[in-house]
Order: sequence, then structure tokens, then C-alpha cells
Amino acid sequence: PIITVDWTQLGRNRWTVPFGADIGRAFEIGGRAMSASVGAYYNAVRSDFGPKWQLRANLTFLLGK
Repeated sequence: PIITVDWTQLGRNRWTVPFGADIGRAFEIGGRAMSASVGAYYNAVRSDFGPKWQLRANLTFLLGK
């Protein structure tokens, strides 16, 4: 997860601290290596206007031998 801070805000409104898990896998499609993952995170610390949850999806093309 990505912890973020907004230095222009004061106190608790400054931080976003997610807590959760993701799952991923490396695989090949047409001879191209890839890695994919998906995760869900509850924002345990968040600003008054921040979301309670976040979802994250990632697809990475792996280069090289």
C-alpha cells in the first residue's frame, strides 16, 4: 500500500495510512512475461474528506531474459 501525506493540511487530515493485502502472479502470454496483482486496503488513518477504502490493480510487463 501507499502511505501518503499532505503537508499543507494540519493534524489528522495530513495522513492516509492504508491497511490490507494484495495478491499477484507472474505469467506468460504469447511469450511475453507479465506480472499482475490486485489488492484492497482499508484507510485506517485518513483525512475527514478521504475515502474509507481503496482498490489497487497492477499489470507489469517484464522485460529481459
